[in-house]
Amino acid sequence: MVSAADIAARLLHSLVQRRLTGEPLAWITGTVEFCGVKVRVDPGVYVPRWQSELLARRAVERLPADGTAIDLCTGAGAIAMTLGANRPGARVVASDLDDRAVACARANGVDAYQGDLFAPLPSD
Repeated sequence: MVSAADIAARLLHSLVQRRLTGEPLAWITGTVEFCGVKVRVDPGVYVPRWQSELLARRAVERLPADGTAIDLCTGAGAIAMTLGANRPGARVVASDLDDRAVACARANGVDAYQGDLFAPLPSD
């Protein structure tokens, strides 16, 4: 009979092995914090970097309360999420070429469209 401790030890070992191969921690845990917002990050989707937080904060400052913002190449949607969290009256849309990224951004509540840059975005 396998004990709960054995199962936990095996799980921990497999998680450590994944990290040792260079897999991003966010893919292993499934989330990352970005500008105080918990962002879901699926395997294969670009992991938001802390260096981009300055850009996101600057975008929040510049976005009028009822304005519109576009997050191109959104990845998991971290910047769009930050904008939405700080400017709930604004319209925020996003795009990404990768279908996994679009699915992840949508799971994060982002109005995301699949396609190249501006091409998939609604005309309005």
